[in-house]
Amino acid sequence: MIRVLEVSQLRVEFGGVVAVADASFGVAGGEAVGLIGPNGAGKSTTIGAITGFVRPAKGRIMVDGTDVTGWSPQRIHRHQVARTFQSAEIAGGMTVEQNLMIACLGQGRRAARGRAAEVAELLGVRGYLGVPGSVLPYGIRRLVEIARAIMERPRLVLLDEPGAGLSELERTELAPLLRRLVSGGLAIVLVDHHVSFVAQSCERLVVLDAGAVIATGTPAQVRNDPAVIAAYLGKSG
Repeated sequence: MIRVLEVSQLRVEFGGVVAVADASFGVAGGEAVGLIGPNGAGKSTTIGAITGFVRPAKGRIMVDGTDVTGWSPQRIHRHQVARTFQSAEIAGGMTVEQNLMIACLGQGRRAARGRAAEVAELLGVRGYLGVPGSVLPYGIRRLVEIARAIMERPRLVLLDEPGAGLSELERTELAPLLRRLVSGGLAIVLVDHHVSFVAQSCERLVVLDAGAVIATGTPAQVRNDPAVIAAYLGKSG
């Protein structure tokens, strides 16, 4: 079976400094994989390389069996790949419905409006469709950004710090929503500093340290890995 995403020996350098060091991992359809690690581990850089915002020095990135290494962000997006960013970037002067519809207006207004209602229902924000983005609670803005990312029915979505700025309760409520998305066949790569949130959202974790993969496995396996304890938690034993 071809994985939706296959990253092989990915290496990213900035001015001679290695940000990602020969990292390899994959994600299948209907699977959420969390990338975790200490600050500076290369998590967001890895997402940037996969989505075309960062150019790899070497390695290969395959999406649905197609080599997309070095493609532009726009071309990768057209290949059914979507992403969110660390800050919730929605248009404050537009309603939630308009923010969602703009992602797929090429399908026509009626189809876009119908899809917006469907996705808003899935993410639990249907009651906010007529509300301007500028007055939304921060947690709802996060949900709207994720909703917009899946409007065009991507095969792969990369979420960069979706739990940032959320309360513990909001993160706890977001986790089952992400699991619901993957139950429909979507592949998700999730980066977040809140390890408990990632563990609740993902069945498998990839741990980075200094740009290198030091462990992979279920949350329970990773939690008990000595290398992870030493590198990520900063203690031994």
